[in-house]
Amino acid sequence: MYIFIEKAISLLLLLLVLCVLNINGREFRIAWMAATKTYHGLNASSSVGALKLALQAISVGDILVNHTVRVKWYDSGCNQKTALAAAVSAKSNFDPDLFLGPPCSSAMREVAQLASNWRRPIFGWVSNDIEFSNKTKYSTLIRLLGPLNKLPSVMRFVSKLFKWKIFSMIHDEAAPYAAVAAAIAEDKDATIKSTHEVNVRMEDNEIESIFQQVRKNSRILIFSVPIHTLRMYMIVAHRLGMSSGDFAFLCIHGDLYTWNELSTEVLSDEVWRKNDKDDQGARQAFESVLHIIMPTFESAKLSEQFNHLVNKMTNLENNNWINLPPVSEPDAYAPYLYDATLTWAIMADKILKENEDPSDGDIMKKRTVNFYHEGLTHLIKLDPDGDRFLHFSMFDMQENGRFQRIIEIKYEMSGVVVNTTESDYKLVRWANGKYGLHNAPPDVPACGFEKDHCPEGNNSVQKYQIFILSKILPANFCLPHQSSKQN
Repeated sequence: MYIFIEKAISLLLLLLVLCVLNINGREFRIAWMAATKTYHGLNASSSVGALKLALQAISVGDILVNHTVRVKWYDSGCNQKTALAAAVSAKSNFDPDLFLGPPCSSAMREVAQLASNWRRPIFGWVSNDIEFSNKTKYSTLIRLLGPLNKLPSVMRFVSKLFKWKIFSMIHDEAAPYAAVAAAIAEDKDATIKSTHEVNVRMEDNEIESIFQQVRKNSRILIFSVPIHTLRMYMIVAHRLGMSSGDFAFLCIHGDLYTWNELSTEVLSDEVWRKNDKDDQGARQAFESVLHIIMPTFESAKLSEQFNHLVNKMTNLENNNWINLPPVSEPDAYAPYLYDATLTWAIMADKILKENEDPSDGDIMKKRTVNFYHEGLTHLIKLDPDGDRFLHFSMFDMQENGRFQRIIEIKYEMSGVVVNTTESDYKLVRWANGKYGLHNAPPDVPACGFEKDHCPEGNNSVQKYQIFILSKILPANFCLPHQSSKQN
């Protein structure tokens, strides 16, 4: 009888615990902010499939168990006015625990400031401008795409690898490319001799004028331009004799690419081959190009699997998904939205288990210290400011005219890991046919840009050698004649 009563009490206590868990199950609200219109290759429809996939993973996984996640979409546009109105509406009518986005930097500025004032966490998966590294102004912002303020560390790596310290920069007039140039300029260890803004409407003579200025004080050029415009600049460089191996061109991509875009538009021979009269010159010019790119996926197979799963989200609906737009083909940034959503859920789950409030942006920010987990877009490691460490790869053109990865920089739990495909003596194939890091073109010509590095004494020695030769050669030419007379 006693055992029966004890079991009954245990069962009753278990039921009470389950009831309490059910009662205490919390509803989390996410205000997802993205634009209807396409900006820089993405929009709400090209992103929403990845968001749904992440929400589905949360619902069937072991994080935020017994809790509900509701998501409501707000069209934030890509301007301050629309984004401000959307954020205020979300706060008033939905009271979100998280602002997710917006992706566009001009829209993010307003929303991130408001979120900081409201002490609400805000996660970004695209906006990586250097401005957002101001954590006094954007105190609750956490960024899952490697931010541009990490580019100086990339430049320091490049400088050390090739022993380059002097550069010039050429960037497109559009904001995303100007932002890359501004971030690189923050590197105090590099000397940027000149910076030039370009656009696709420029005539060849205007581009020539820029190159003529550049070559006066630098041999290593940094490009931040749309990939489809790079060829027009490289053709002009070739015409000016800058593609024989004395110059190097670093194309630093702030853009992300889908696996298909990367394979066909950036790394294949399509980047220089257009079946026109300039193909031969363009190919020679691209021999001097090194691409530096932030990768999305490690393989075509992973990309295909992701796209397949996103397509399955097309007709999937949920009462907790409010006003979401229709699903279209995922853009290059969609995997980062997936990782941003999962990262928030993991952090919120940990905060709950510590009996604290995940909707407090200050608490959420503190949890970024030593935070890491394996994401869809490589290992996610955050710094104490809530910014992700930057992964990047370097690609070099091979004999077949296609670009191949030669260096990969990854942040792992133990620190920075550098993977190379060849030894230092074979790692890079230069335009002059030579291989290896030791054959990298110097950033300063042997005698300097003004021939001022060659001592005057060298010229005197050369003149003396010419004088001696002028005395010896005539004497030698006379010898056969004298010999014949003796005979």
